[in-house]
Amino acid sequence: MDEPYLFQRLDGKWILVYMGDQGDFEHGQFYYEQVGYAIADDLFGPYTKFAGNPFLAWGPPGSFDAGTIADAWVVEFHGTYYIGYTVSSTIYSPWQTAVATTIDWQTFTKLGVIFRSGLLAPGTRSTPSAAR
Repeated sequence: MDEPYLFQRLDGKWILVYMGDQGDFEHGQFYYEQVGYAIADDLFGPYTKFAGNPFLAWGPPGSFDAGTIADAWVVEFHGTYYIGYTVSSTIYSPWQTAVATTIDWQTFTKLGVIFRSGLLAPGTRSTPSAAR
């Protein structure tokens, strides 16, 4: 588990969104990243993993999220939860930002890329790869 994001849902439940890594980079394997979540009644747990993890899983070969799904964060607006996350069609950059939605934390709809690689704000001096 890596890169946790913790928040309280409108119904009072606590949601811990996290990135799951698979692989051993130190021994020549690459990390393969997808996103899961766990739920609890209390901030301090115990947390129960969602049975459908990874709830944000890789898309089909060639899709915007076929190789990496990572770095999730959540915003609620009028009862809909918007889940932003970093994606790549491979396990390498260029990184982009995508969004998915849910209202029940059981079903999720991927809406696609919202910030493409290489799009920097006016006056920004960093490179697109540094934006991840």
